[in-house]
Amino acid sequence: MKEVRMLIEEINRDWLESRNREQNEAMIKVAKISRIISITSVMFSIILMFTFTVCQILVSPKVRSQPNSDPRISVGLLYLVYLPYNTHKKGPFISTWVAQCISSMFQLIIYAGFDTFFSTVVLH
Repeated sequence: MKEVRMLIEEINRDWLESRNREQNEAMIKVAKISRIISITSVMFSIILMFTFTVCQILVSPKVRSQPNSDPRISVGLLYLVYLPYNTHKKGPFISTWVAQCISSMFQLIIYAGFDTFFSTVVLH
C-alpha cells in the first residue's frame, strides 16, 4: 500500500509542476485517452457479464433436462462446478446461483478498479 501511495503522490507532484501550454495540453489529451479506455473497459465488462448471465439463463432449462452422469456436477448454475451438496433442490440451487452472480459482479468491479488505476498510471 505504501508503494501505491508513493506512486499517486508522484503523479500528483508531476501534475502540479508548471508547464507551458503545449505540455499541459498533451497531458490533458493523454488523461482523456486514459479515461476513455477505462470507461470502455468497464462497459465491455458489464456487457459481457450481462450477456453471459442471460445466455446461461436461456440455456439452463435445456442443459438441466439432459441426463447427468455425475451427481456432483451442479448443472444449470451460472458456472459449472463440483459442489459437496445437492443443487438439484430449489433452495440450494437458487442460493448458489445468486452467490455466483454476486461474486461475478464483485470480480467485475475489482477488475474495473485495477484496470482503471493501471491505465491511468501507464498513460500518465
